[in-house]
Amino acid sequence: MEKRHAAALLLAVLLSFPGCSAVLERSYDVVEPHNSQYWEDGTSSALRAEDYQSLVNGLLMLVSNQTDAGLVRLYGYGDQASAMRAMDQACAEVTMQDPLGAYLVDYVTYDCVESAGCYEITVKIAYQKTPAQLRALVNATTAGALQELLETALQEEKTELAVKIGYMDRSAEEVSAQVAQIMEEKGMAAEDWSVRYYPDEGEVGDARIVEITWQPPSPPLPGALPEPQDLPADAFS
Repeated sequence: MEKRHAAALLLAVLLSFPGCSAVLERSYDVVEPHNSQYWEDGTSSALRAEDYQSLVNGLLMLVSNQTDAGLVRLYGYGDQASAMRAMDQACAEVTMQDPLGAYLVDYVTYDCVESAGCYEITVKIAYQKTPAQLRALVNATTAGALQELLETALQEEKTELAVKIGYMDRSAEEVSAQVAQIMEEKGMAAEDWSVRYYPDEGEVGDARIVEITWQPPSPPLPGALPEPQDLPADAFS
């Protein structure tokens, strides 16, 4: 029987699955776009997943290429309910815990259909970032690179900067304070810029994406009078 299920789960629900806490602490390897390990029969027509980890890796591969739709053949699950639970958990892990997935993906939907010896899962992924934004994503080893990267982006008159930090060696509060200092030095008001983190929650040492967006100060209108200046008391004597 075909069922449609949206992958919008709360972490509280996820933590009710056995072993889920360990899953959410997993570090990821780089997934090559056309690694034959994940393609059914070495082709690019369908992804093959034989366990939970290969299912996560397959979804990460789709996301990292901003693929809108894909077919996954899931093996090793005895019934449709367990296959769908694994898919729910994998979607939530990729979109809520992986930095790139949290940054790129808006939501995931899928259909799960029983097939000969497997479950065929048709995945559809909606993205909240454009391919241009993905190409502009900068990789940095630590948060120490943010100051130089942000100052360069400001000099180049850009309006956003996204940096994937492999090891977040500072807290989000420290990073936000550093950004605030730079923006204030550039004459920007607090409402003209913002900082977001992907995923939203994280600890020092985690990999996270820091996204900074801003609106540059408006230039003065032609012919506008300068702001009045306070004059000393004896200026008119």
